[in-house]
Amino acid sequence: METLSTDDRTIPAVGSLQDLRQGANRRTEIRMASRSGPATLCVAARPPIQVQVRDVSRSGLGLTTPCPLLVGSNVVVVCGGLTINGVVRHCRERVSGEYSAGLFITRIVNTSAGKEI
Repeated sequence: METLSTDDRTIPAVGSLQDLRQGANRRTEIRMASRSGPATLCVAARPPIQVQVRDVSRSGLGLTTPCPLLVGSNVVVVCGGLTINGVVRHCRERVSGEYSAGLFITRIVNTSAGKEI
């Protein structure tokens, strides 16, 4: 067995490791935690609901919602001066009874400027 030496000890070399991460852990984009206030989520044929934006990336949003969202649904999130169109990629119930949802962003409009970002 091959070994590696450090200043004060010798440890066995591991070699290449298989990537055992699944799904969400293999993201290609950096996610940043969100400090935004509550946002409003609109889904066709349902009244708007208040959601919390957990995190954001270049192409997605992580939301906490009080009710489940149907995967594949087109949604609109209004947060601050932005209107964000997206598609629900996943929705899972959390231990707290809330739901954790991930959206793929299809369009962002700066509402105050009337321009697409």
